[in-house]
Amino acid sequence: LRTASAFAISGVFLTGNCADPFHPKTIRATMGAVFRMPVWETDYEALRRLLTRAGLPLYGAALQTGAKSPQTLSGGFPAAVAIGSEGKGLSPALLSLCDQTVRIPMEPGCESLNAASAAAVLFWERYKGGEGGK
Repeated sequence: LRTASAFAISGVFLTGNCADPFHPKTIRATMGAVFRMPVWETDYEALRRLLTRAGLPLYGAALQTGAKSPQTLSGGFPAAVAIGSEGKGLSPALLSLCDQTVRIPMEPGCESLNAASAAAVLFWERYKGGEGGK
C-alpha cells in the first residue's frame, strides 16, 4: 500500500488471504497510506467483472515463459497489475484471469523478488510512463 501510494496507484484490490489492511501492524507498515487511497477486498470473479466493465486490462507479475517485459506497462494507459504472495506468486485462479503476464528480468541465479520489490518495479514503470515524476 505504501509503494502503491508512492507511485500514484489509484487504488488497491485485495483478494484471497491478504493481510487485514486495517490491522494496527498493517497501518504502521503503510505509514498511513491505507488512509490516503481506496482499498477494496473482493474475490477473483468480482474483480474480473469490475475490470472488464471499466475496460482495464489485468497484467499479472509471473515467472512464466511468454511473459512480457515490464516496459509493457509504460505509456500511461490505464491498467491493473496483480502481484502474488511471496511464497507462491499468483494463484492459478488469478493467473487465469490475467490478460497478459509480465516478468521482471533478473540476473541468472536470482529466483525472484519479494512482493513489495516486484510491485515497486512494476509501479515505477507505470509511473514513469504516465504523468508521474514530471
